[in-house]
Amino acid sequence: MIESCTPDSRRALQFAKALAHGVAELGSEDPTHDAIELTSGLRAWMGRTAVGLEEAWTGVLMLRRALLEVAGLDCESEPTPLRSVDPAIALVGMTVYMDGLLERAARATDKGRWAVAGDAVGRLSA
Repeated sequence: MIESCTPDSRRALQFAKALAHGVAELGSEDPTHDAIELTSGLRAWMGRTAVGLEEAWTGVLMLRRALLEVAGLDCESEPTPLRSVDPAIALVGMTVYMDGLLERAARATDKGRWAVAGDAVGRLSA
């Protein structure tokens, strides 16, 4: 179970769930198209869950941890994008990274993207 630590974590948790489902929907063979879709989706997911950049960042990190746990991937060796000075650019980069992580988690578990995203959301909600 991924526990929340602050009052704002409830919104971050809702964002993490929206991000998991949104990223699971993607997965085309065209990474440029995916990056554009993720960027526009990011705005929608943030708006739907009423999070700011810091809460969204917290949600992304929560989802990252849940995906690593579900897939049995090593968090020490799993690459993570550096957080740039600009929080919006950092969040976009991390969201694109989450798409790749979901794909790696799906391969590691021999499940589809939706199934792995559902398992991660279950871990977030437990």
